[in-house]
Amino acid sequence: MKKIPHLALSLVVSAFIFVGSVQAQSPAAAAENEKAYDLLSNADYAGAATAYEEIIKGYPTDILIQSCRIQLAQCQLYTGQYDKALTNLDDTSKGMELTPDLVMLVDGLRPQIYTAKAAVLPAGDAGRKAAYEKAISSYSDFITKYPPAKFPETESAIYGRAMCNFQIEDYGKAAEDLELNIKNYPSSPSIPSTNNLLAITFAVQANQILTSEGGDKAKGLEVAKRAEDILLKIISDKKDLVLMNDANYQLGEIVFMRGAFSPEEERQAIYNKAAEFYLAILPKEDVEEMQKEKIKLIGPQRIEALRAKNMVLKKKLEKDLEREAKRLSEIAAKPDQTATAFLKVGEIFFNSGKHNESRVIISHIAPFLTSEDEKMRALYYKTMGYAVQGVEAPAVKGYEEFVASYKGKPIAENLPFLIGNLYLSQGKNEESIRFFDESIQQYPKGRLSGLSVAQKAQAQVALKKYDEALKTFQDTLAQNPTPDIGLIAQYGIANIYRDTARWDEALAAFKATKEKYGDTPQGIESGYWVAACMQQKGDNAGAAPVFEAFIKDNADHALLPLATYALGNAQIANGQKDAGVATLAQVVEKFPDSSPAPYTYFSRAQVFAAAQKPDEVMKLMREFIEKYPKDDKIFFAYSSIAQNSIAGGKPDEAMAAYSELVEKYPENPNASGSLVKIADLQRAQADRLATNYSSLKPEDREKWKTAIDASIASLEKLIANYPQSADIVAGLQSLLTSQRALLRSSLKTDADVETYFQEVAGKTSDPAAKSKILFALAGFISEKDKPRALTKMNEAYNASVVYSPKDLDIYGLALAESGKVDEAQAVFEKLAADYPIPEGVKPSAAPTIVQEAQATALFGKGRVAQERKQTIEAGKLFEQLKTDYSWSPKVLEANYGIAQSLRAENKADDAIKLLGTIIRAQNATAELRANSFLLYGYIMKDKSDKESDPKKKEESRASAVDFSTQAFQPPPCPVSLRARNSWSNRPPPAPIPSSKPSNSVEPRLRMIKS
Repeated sequence: MKKIPHLALSLVVSAFIFVGSVQAQSPAAAAENEKAYDLLSNADYAGAATAYEEIIKGYPTDILIQSCRIQLAQCQLYTGQYDKALTNLDDTSKGMELTPDLVMLVDGLRPQIYTAKAAVLPAGDAGRKAAYEKAISSYSDFITKYPPAKFPETESAIYGRAMCNFQIEDYGKAAEDLELNIKNYPSSPSIPSTNNLLAITFAVQANQILTSEGGDKAKGLEVAKRAEDILLKIISDKKDLVLMNDANYQLGEIVFMRGAFSPEEERQAIYNKAAEFYLAILPKEDVEEMQKEKIKLIGPQRIEALRAKNMVLKKKLEKDLEREAKRLSEIAAKPDQTATAFLKVGEIFFNSGKHNESRVIISHIAPFLTSEDEKMRALYYKTMGYAVQGVEAPAVKGYEEFVASYKGKPIAENLPFLIGNLYLSQGKNEESIRFFDESIQQYPKGRLSGLSVAQKAQAQVALKKYDEALKTFQDTLAQNPTPDIGLIAQYGIANIYRDTARWDEALAAFKATKEKYGDTPQGIESGYWVAACMQQKGDNAGAAPVFEAFIKDNADHALLPLATYALGNAQIANGQKDAGVATLAQVVEKFPDSSPAPYTYFSRAQVFAAAQKPDEVMKLMREFIEKYPKDDKIFFAYSSIAQNSIAGGKPDEAMAAYSELVEKYPENPNASGSLVKIADLQRAQADRLATNYSSLKPEDREKWKTAIDASIASLEKLIANYPQSADIVAGLQSLLTSQRALLRSSLKTDADVETYFQEVAGKTSDPAAKSKILFALAGFISEKDKPRALTKMNEAYNASVVYSPKDLDIYGLALAESGKVDEAQAVFEKLAADYPIPEGVKPSAAPTIVQEAQATALFGKGRVAQERKQTIEAGKLFEQLKTDYSWSPKVLEANYGIAQSLRAENKADDAIKLLGTIIRAQNATAELRANSFLLYGYIMKDKSDKESDPKKKEESRASAVDFSTQAFQPPPCPVSLRARNSWSNRPPPAPIPSSKPSNSVEPRLRMIKS
């Protein structure tokens, strides 16, 4: 609440010293006195003072001298010459004896001078209160000497004493005096001013009550309401425009204050009302002009009263003139409240969340603000608006301007903290640490210092600077902080240990938090985390009773659902499976909307699955679907039902589960993948009938064809509804498999398959999907016509599209064999980038599709290195393939490539050993095995050419012919399609032809003949 300026309310002296009230000895003295009084009446106090000094000097024995001294003292009061004014009052006792009226004037003027002297002392001056107390004592002497019941003039003294009590913050006594005046002088023209000061006094009292710790909020709002009622009456009476203007400002202050302590739902309306009052304030120049017009109206009335010799009216008018003249000087001395009021409106907009409007108003009025406090507040709220809205650059600029001028000011305690959080939310952790540090340094004992420490540590954790984060908290503890800061640091240490899976340290830290701060929310939560850390360490036996104790002692705690869930899992781990299942069921029963409730279904399902109770598993999953239809784990429930159905020999129920997911949850991320699973299950129905279509009975052929068509329809639905899905890759491979089945059954020709894929591609408007479809078609063509397939792939290829590893394998190798090694290298690098290994995951632990892609990429880059004659680099890539993905069929092809390199290095025996492993491998393709036989033959021919012993030369030559001949024989142990596809249910990678020897038949025959 802004304090009101001091009001110098003098007793009415003009009633006794106007011209003619005392008969002058000299006509000249009387004339000079009249001139001096005219100057005083027109508020020319300096000129009047000079005139009175001349009278006293020129007519020292005139009867007017005493009244002139009193008038001079009054002028000196108004011009700030307080000690001279007091001296003149004291000098009145040295001359002729004063009349009682003049004695009263001296007694009344003296406390006013004391008041004015006190008012000019700075607020922090140690003597200020004592000066006001001296004025209060002088006012009290006057009031005792001139009781209110007999002396109307005493009203001003009582008001003056109230003003002094207000200035020394004795608001109770100030209110008593003001209410005394209202009671004793209800018709006085000064009553509006009295009411105004009383309202301000009540407002300050209300503010004290509301802002004090443990203050009676209801009482504070009641006192504020009394202030509002008084001010509203001043406005509604419309008797004093100047007071009405002041009342609007004070109403804005009071209502603004009341809004901060009102219920949230009422606050906005209250703030809007405060803004209305502030916006009703007139500029200072307008108020001055109104007051001057008011004074001008009194002058002619006074002259008319004088002419009419109506001394009573003249006395009243001169009292009015003096009062209004003083008010004009007070208005002139006060700063313009318009800019301050608009600043308050800007603050209201800020508190209402209208940050743009707040900045517009504050930016507009900032040049007109006069006090440093107002300039500081303007800069603060403008900067805060940017910070709250997350507008980084101007927020930081404003903050730096604030620090340059007002560093450490309490109003901005939240500013560095807020900007630190702004950077933290943007992931700019290094930048955020600077502001948290400044928050701690500028406000070391502020209410946000502990949070700044915590947020700084959080930023350090985000940067994976765990040791630095720990040090931040540990340094804080080492400084023997207050309990609230110590709690944040201790709990922060425990959380870092927990988040970094250092369970022993986390357990000890949470125990320490619980022991030291057990009655705080963090201390109570630590009881849960103690048990959770024990469980993470594998000590379920020890964790279970701790969870039970936490549940018993914290019936309404937010962590109760998690604690119950963890207890159930601990009981299951301890072998108490029935108890554990029952405890998990309680989570759903008691806390159905809690985060762990959905997970309990899967924990219980695992128990029943381990106990070979598929019906119980299915029942749980159906219950989960019904109870949590919008949960993000809905797919896993359907998938569990489907997998259990498959395991139980019920593929139709599995397909029904996946189909239900697709129908009810078409936006689910797994809906597209479910269509692939449905298609595979449908095609499996055909596989179960027979692998040889021609051997089927007519009715079974119809069933077989229906199953294949259904599979194709499911995949066409996938392409149509989810063209941008990653599952398109697997779906196209599945679609190729179905088309090959039709091809093997003579229901389609190669041309039909090509036409079909062209038609499918033509139906989609998605460029990426179309490219993938055409790429899959090119892969099909490559089985019989590699050059044409390469042309098709070149036409369809788009580097921004993610293709299947198999398609890029075919494309990259085709490019390499055609001599476009740089393009091939780019393709294999793209493949590795499209299917990256997750950060922190070992290659062997990556998802299956990622492992397949990475293995294919390694092999492809190795083949490119071979084409570039980079034998050593190729060998390293193939060795990495064998180390990271030993399961991959690409390892056999890599072995073939290594064998080629060994041949080039004249390491024939080593090459022969590798070729033997390929020839004997069950999962080697026919083409790879043939190439291996042929390469074996080449190596034996090399050995024959180098042999000097005729017998050994002939043996090597015979072996060469023998192995080369076997290249054209079928594999000794044919691998069924089902066996070849057993690895993760993926189609086998296409065989990779090598450039040496050639894949064509003619060069092989020439080698044999030679």
